[in-house]
Amino acid sequence: MSYCDAAEKIIREEAKPLKYSEIASKAISKGCLHSESETPNISMYVSLRTEIRRREQRNEPQRFMFLGNGLFTLVELVTGVLGRKTKSALEQVRESRAKRMTASCVYAS
Repeated sequence: MSYCDAAEKIIREEAKPLKYSEIASKAISKGCLHSESETPNISMYVSLRTEIRRREQRNEPQRFMFLGNGLFTLVELVTGVLGRKTKSALEQVRESRAKRMTASCVYAS
C-alpha cells in the first residue's frame, strides 16, 4: 500500500485531522504500511504534499487537505461530500491509447 493510500485509510478510520507523524506511526503499527525508510514520518509528509500539489497541477479533485502545522485530513471529512473517484494511472494510459488509436484510424481513412 502506498503512503497516500495508507494515510487515507488511517484518517478515514480516525475521522479527524492527524499529524503526518501520527499517520505514519499508526499506518506502520496497523500493518498498512511497510517502509524501509529511516524516516517514514518525513516520507509520509512528502508523499501527502506531493499528491496535493500533483492533483492541483492536473486540476484533479483533491483527496487530502493540508491544514498547516503538519495536520492533514480528507477533503470529504471537511466538506461532507465524497470526492469523485479519479482515474488510476492504468486507466489513464488505456484511455490515452484508445484516443490515439481512434485518431490514427480517422486519419488513415
